[in-house]
Amino acid sequence: MAEHSLLVSDVAAGFEFEALMHDAAEAFLGDITRPLKQMLPDYKRIEGEVERAIFSRFGLHAPMPREVKQADLRVLAAEQRQIMPRGTDEWLRGLDVVPAPVTVRNLSPQEAKRAWLERFEALFVLRSRVNPLRSAR
Repeated sequence: MAEHSLLVSDVAAGFEFEALMHDAAEAFLGDITRPLKQMLPDYKRIEGEVERAIFSRFGLHAPMPREVKQADLRVLAAEQRQIMPRGTDEWLRGLDVVPAPVTVRNLSPQEAKRAWLERFEALFVLRSRVNPLRSAR
């Protein structure tokens, strides 16, 4: 999750902080695959509540910007091609998604956590300088 969020942050020009935080609710709820999540309306509702609380805390607007959602899909497509077995890309068929120009580095959990926290700190500080009221929440 951390490396994926870093990659989405790399791709979502102008929305780097939002992209870094786009899956933050999963830190509390765990990650569920998209097809399964679609069959669990209560999970989606709870995820939405957790996401709204996180977004509010960090001054982000819900819903996530379209640019972040597009960057997420593009990174997912790149990850699919780089690390998933052939024939598991059915979800991509019919979608007009160009894989992002990223390389999955397969960071260890410790490396991914450290890199995510460093990016968070840099982007949060930058964001606070641009709009001090956002960091006051």
